[in-house]
Amino acid sequence: MTHALKSDTSTNVVTLFTVLFLLSICLHTAVLRGQEPKIRYEGTIKNIPIRMTLQQKGTGVIGTYQYTKIGKDLGLEGELRGKDSLILFEYDPNGKQTGIFKGVCNGSATIPIEAITGVWLTPNGSKSLSFSVRRVEQWSAQPPVVGGIRGDAISGLYKRPGKHGASLNVWLRSENEIEIEGQAFWQGSSENINMGDIFGKCRIENNQAVYTDKNMPCRLILTFSNKKLVISGDDGGCGGQNVTFNGSYSLAGKPAKPSTDRR
Repeated sequence: MTHALKSDTSTNVVTLFTVLFLLSICLHTAVLRGQEPKIRYEGTIKNIPIRMTLQQKGTGVIGTYQYTKIGKDLGLEGELRGKDSLILFEYDPNGKQTGIFKGVCNGSATIPIEAITGVWLTPNGSKSLSFSVRRVEQWSAQPPVVGGIRGDAISGLYKRPGKHGASLNVWLRSENEIEIEGQAFWQGSSENINMGDIFGKCRIENNQAVYTDKNMPCRLILTFSNKKLVISGDDGGCGGQNVTFNGSYSLAGKPAKPSTDRR
């Protein structure tokens, strides 16, 4: 009876020691993971600026990246393969795979990655875009957020003062597209007032957009610069008699919500 009791006690001691030993390994690993440096990278995917943050532990690599002008993180998880190859799987906030980075780098399991060059692919590989990033100590300075997109210096309510006034709401919908909605007025010597009304979407490139109306001969050239807007090209086809959108506009505030009956 005494012999059996000693045997059980010895077994319990060994089991407890094993549990404590494994727990210490897990805690040590967690501490190491918390100490892994987060390295910053900047670069482009097909000329579109991106920022990337990566952590290395051996051949394993985790992190996030974002399109600089949008500012929303996407998850990254992958590994170093072979001498200089790297694969990173991209995930949205819901855990759905949304892309794959395949590239070559000059890092290793013991040497931090300095630069990566390769291709970004859709999950099924049907689309590919070139990308490259390089390690940086600090993020590059970015323009202030004016509208809904990081770096958006376009969106806003623009007004042209004076007796024959005009106003234009502008929304930057993507890097290459804006939506506009506005009115221009012409007041005669009496109380009669003529007006013009425009709305729609158009492409913007290098801070300049060209708006055309599908239903009438209206064409405008919009040029944005430093909270200013200059409209030209209106030859009288955008409204009533003597109405023109041409002129210089100043940023007066945030844009209103688009009219629901026009969307």
